[in-house]
Amino acid sequence: GRMLLPQILRDHAGLSKKCMLVGQGKKFEIWSEENWQRSREVWLEAGRAMQEGNEGVPDELSDISV
Repeated sequence: GRMLLPQILRDHAGLSKKCMLVGQGKKFEIWSEENWQRSREVWLEAGRAMQEGNEGVPDELSDISV
C-alpha cells in the first residue's frame, strides 16, 4: 500500500526513499532509515551500559529480576 505524507512532514522527518515503519502500541512511527539506525544504536548502547554497570538503576532495584 501507499501513504501520502505532506512535503512539510517528509522534510521534518528527513524522509527519502527508504523509511522504517515502527509499531508503538496503538500507533506507529515513520522514520528515515538513517535516523532509525542512528537512534537504534544509541538506545542499544545505553541498554548495554545499564546492564553492565547498573547505571541509572537505584540500588533497591538492582537485585530484582523479571
